[in-house]
Amino acid sequence: MQEWFKAELPSDSFTVENTVIMNLTDKFTLAIDPQNQATTFLKKYSTEVLERKIKIFNAVTSTPERDMKDLKRAISLGMIVLIENVQESLNAALEPLFNKQIIKKGSMKIINIENEDIDYHDDFML
Repeated sequence: MQEWFKAELPSDSFTVENTVIMNLTDKFTLAIDPQNQATTFLKKYSTEVLERKIKIFNAVTSTPERDMKDLKRAISLGMIVLIENVQESLNAALEPLFNKQIIKKGSMKIINIENEDIDYHDDFML
């Protein structure tokens, strides 16, 4: 937990409990973050503590075609992805990703997005 606080995680019990849950769950998490505290924490934690590059998508200003290509690449390379400014709904093509519908084919892990099989890297984080 000390690493979390170094990455500017607020120290109130609600935030700490939610971060514990986020780290223990097998699902990808959604953070409602009107004050950008979670966003600030996740960016800093990813780059400074995990020492990994983070790919940021802005759901409001993005172009779906380019973002899908970049997202598929991020999945296969095991990158960390943060989608900001999510509105009422997300692209339905992402449902297999949100539900972690990962298929094992031999020693490979595959996820199907937009009718395309993508190699799923275990280090991928959303």
